[in-house]
Amino acid sequence: MRLRPDAAKYPYSYTTTAPAHVQGAADELCQTTELWLKRIRRPTTPWMANSFMLSDKRAFYGTLSKDYYIGVFELTQKQYQLVTGSWPKSWFTNEAYRASRPLEGLRFDTVVGKMIDPQATPELITATSFLGKLRAKTGLPINIPSNFQLNYAQNGMTKNGEHYIYAVNGTIPSDRALVGRSSSNVETTSPERDCDTKSGTAAVGSYLPNDFGLYDVLGNVQEYTAHYDYGGTGRDNAYRAYYQNLYGDETIGASTGNPVIDPPGVLQSESSNPQWGVVRQSRDGSWQTVKDNFDLWNMNSTDSSYTDGDSHLRAVGFRLSMTVE
Repeated sequence: MRLRPDAAKYPYSYTTTAPAHVQGAADELCQTTELWLKRIRRPTTPWMANSFMLSDKRAFYGTLSKDYYIGVFELTQKQYQLVTGSWPKSWFTNEAYRASRPLEGLRFDTVVGKMIDPQATPELITATSFLGKLRAKTGLPINIPSNFQLNYAQNGMTKNGEHYIYAVNGTIPSDRALVGRSSSNVETTSPERDCDTKSGTAAVGSYLPNDFGLYDVLGNVQEYTAHYDYGGTGRDNAYRAYYQNLYGDETIGASTGNPVIDPPGVLQSESSNPQWGVVRQSRDGSWQTVKDNFDLWNMNSTDSSYTDGDSHLRAVGFRLSMTVE
């Protein structure tokens, strides 16, 4: 779709053609004035249909029953500016480079409107937020991906659990530096706010895409999911216990034979620790992560209570999604 600040509605179309993008290029239309989402077919083969998430002692098995769309690139600062009418209060603010750099440095509720799970309660997305404005101008239920949607999209047909990084054209790259920005391939690990793209975040699409054609699913910025960190750090299998209670089934999520179908988000009011509503789950590593530590299992607890532009949020950003109903 084409983004225009003065448009009441954004025209969009469906295509089987990938966006024209030169790896490593900056300020291309697909990175700035257009928004590209890729359709991801629901997993059907046994090892994909029972895909699972395992990280930080919060393990459960689940699967996806619906196709969905997800951003080919991480959301960029220029795309945010075109939708909202103002540049984001990101950390990396150099005007010469910010257009195709990923959106970062923002609280979760700045983009969504409230500290909610927008997959569980999309009706609470505010009209004045970035997501609310984009939904109004497209008429589409664009959202933030669930933890499972983002996890499956990251894998890009790579067998979940078999490798730490995704395959490129069916082959696992020998060096993680080829697939994402990390602390191992930046010019300085303590960059200033006005640094160029040799340090801090790279322009989106600077590294090899996975076999779904998605860029930067490892490194650059870790990406918010719709879910907040239910229960908080240290709660073993908190999500699995939640789903077992929700469905009245003490075995659901405990094995590939009984996965949670389309794992829904948790309402903050249902958490035993509501204060954790500002702590979001985010996935993959960032430009701050040691190269050997960012992988398909990487899941983070991100405190989103800092003010926009705070250095604590400079390594976390967004990718958009849309479920096919």
